[in-house]
Amino acid sequence: AFNEFLVIREELKCVRYPPGEEDEMIQSFLKIRLNHLMESMPEEFMEVAIRTIAGLLTMVTKPKIVADAVASYTVAGDIRVPMGHVALLAPYLEQIGLERIHYNKRVTRVKWGTVTREQRPRALIVCADGTTFKADYVIVTIPLGVLKWEMDTFFCPALPAPKTNAITKMTLINKEVMYLSWATAMWVWRETPLNRIWTKEDMECRDGWLKSIRSVQEMPGSDNLLKVTLEGPEAALFCKMSDMEVMKEFTEFLKEWQGDKRVPFPQHMLRSCWSVDKNYRGSLPSATSPEVEKELMKPVPFDCGEDPTIFFAGDATAPSACGTIGGALISGYREAEHVVNLVVDAHNPQQHPCFVKCCVKNPRSDANC
Repeated sequence: AFNEFLVIREELKCVRYPPGEEDEMIQSFLKIRLNHLMESMPEEFMEVAIRTIAGLLTMVTKPKIVADAVASYTVAGDIRVPMGHVALLAPYLEQIGLERIHYNKRVTRVKWGTVTREQRPRALIVCADGTTFKADYVIVTIPLGVLKWEMDTFFCPALPAPKTNAITKMTLINKEVMYLSWATAMWVWRETPLNRIWTKEDMECRDGWLKSIRSVQEMPGSDNLLKVTLEGPEAALFCKMSDMEVMKEFTEFLKEWQGDKRVPFPQHMLRSCWSVDKNYRGSLPSATSPEVEKELMKPVPFDCGEDPTIFFAGDATAPSACGTIGGALISGYREAEHVVNLVVDAHNPQQHPCFVKCCVKNPRSDANC
């Protein structure tokens, strides 16, 4: 399915369309292409393959289409039912099986560096609770912030210099979100809708974390819920403050902005703290150059005559969609396909201990493949 996606993605580059009709032409081409694909695909693989390809294709079109289609289920035609990001994982969890997934296993070290393909194990995964897992290939998907923070101790032996330089050169953007709710409707105390966007220069006169405020938005369908987005180095200060301190300072900000001392104190607050979370240590990765992105994507060891052992995926390794959920998903497909090809080339897949054969349920019968 991933190979078919790559073919269709290249074909999309050749699609020509009149000005202003890009979305319609692309969607029309995709429908025709997927219909042709369904006719040539074995029946037992058809449903899962088409869903996979259709999901991936939503990430190579315009941002508006991406926002509408990712994590949605197409019921019929252009009607989509949003289901949240859990919808991206559910099909894979169902196919893999819960017995193959180990939760609450924080990895503290990856030992690698065997000389030849025949040596076993080629890698050893060490967890914080002392358990270990043997592996021939390792796909690393940890966030860029964690990679920056722990790369010196996470890998044994250490990663080669070009790889560590690329990790160091990649930048992280601190971005946070908070939601505030009031006991009474906001229209009671505000005269105009609280929707505004600020630039970095607009907020230079502010102190502390208030400098990082970039937008305030009333949530559609609610009259007492406000969304606030923050971006910049000062967003990390926001994460270190207590809820009460944040709500107090933001209330004073609202009073000054609205010119109204009657603005009430929020009743509840929910916020992210990606910048200080030890499992993320930052929000959005950003590359300084295409060369850095390419270096970060390369497996290790690279171009030395032997199969690589460690592969790198995640949103920081997706040049066309860096820092997005779509980029993370596509990069995972990319590296998984790389590993599968290596296994198939080197072994009989059914006999390889690390090769997982996922059974695909045929929706038209009770048989499994």
